[in-house]
Amino acid sequence: MARDYPRGFEPLNLRGLERAAGDYGAYQPLVVEAEPSGKRVAVVGAGSGGLAIALGLLRHGHRVQLIDRSPELGGMLMTGYPNFRMPREVVRKETPILTSLLGLQLGHRLDSRGFQQLFQDYDAVCLATGFPMSAPVPLAGDDLNGVYDGVDLLERVSHGQSPEIGKHVAVLGAGYTAQDAARTSRRLRAREVTVVYRRGPEHMPIRQAVRQALVHMMEEEGITYRYYLNPLRLLGEEGRVTTVECQPMQLGEPDESGRASVQPANEPPIRLPVDTVIKCFGQVAELSILPDDVLLSDGLVLNRNGHSSRKGLFVTGDIAGDLGNDGAFASGLQLAEQVHRFLALADYAWPDIQPGERIARQRPGAALGGG
Repeated sequence: MARDYPRGFEPLNLRGLERAAGDYGAYQPLVVEAEPSGKRVAVVGAGSGGLAIALGLLRHGHRVQLIDRSPELGGMLMTGYPNFRMPREVVRKETPILTSLLGLQLGHRLDSRGFQQLFQDYDAVCLATGFPMSAPVPLAGDDLNGVYDGVDLLERVSHGQSPEIGKHVAVLGAGYTAQDAARTSRRLRAREVTVVYRRGPEHMPIRQAVRQALVHMMEEEGITYRYYLNPLRLLGEEGRVTTVECQPMQLGEPDESGRASVQPANEPPIRLPVDTVIKCFGQVAELSILPDDVLLSDGLVLNRNGHSSRKGLFVTGDIAGDLGNDGAFASGLQLAEQVHRFLALADYAWPDIQPGERIARQRPGAALGGG
């Protein structure tokens, strides 16, 4: 919310000052020295949430085994963002924690049996795997050559690969992944990039505080938006995508959430010529490794303050309903205190999680950086 300040005064830009300190100040490695507690904790996921939990637990002297499918620390910070928005060298420099209490098991993909074994080998298990996969939203023709999922595309580019991107790209969706995929396509020498979204600019799933600036940045890079178009199917020739067929849309009555619904307009479908399509319809968690007694709710792990329905299994980050990397890190630090009490207290009261409970999605880290 805008505030009125006396003439000649303005608030300090703390975020900018902290960024300058991080960019130009002397780097201090993160060192943790603590007396070993004798307790051992497995943390699955080495992104923002997993690193925060590990840091909090290490400060209490607990041994932590950090497990991740990626060969490097950072999780989606390393693979889900383009390098121009999240420089790899900065992440590599700032994520390591120097301590004898931390073990790393990177490049290791757990299966359900391996996950079950963790409960035998450790005193507690923390799950912080985030949303590493594209949402499986089928679209007729998406098996054609030249069609990518946004998360997969960004991950391939982050690993140094150069996916074959044509000159005319359509990005379907308008969230953060869509914006990153569009800007990445321009850097892969696409001549024309169009973001196709079934709602209007004011409805894009991006924080209002940065929405206008991001759209302006995209337009400066030559990326265009086509609003109120819903992709119906993809058409191709000789096995490669050539066309996105879209239905014009219009706003309707509010839905159950109070948000205006969208419905087909009384207009015929239109066709956009393309040679590359990037689907960005959201992201989901990898939940297939979880035991049957871990309850789920709307694609999240059902939990109460980070406690799952299975005693000894804590969850944080996106899979627990915490939004964003800032939310994952803030909730991870908070959850580490809960895990510490669980390990220290013989009479720790584990909550009784019942099917049907609701998870309130939130951004615990909003207070850390301007909402």
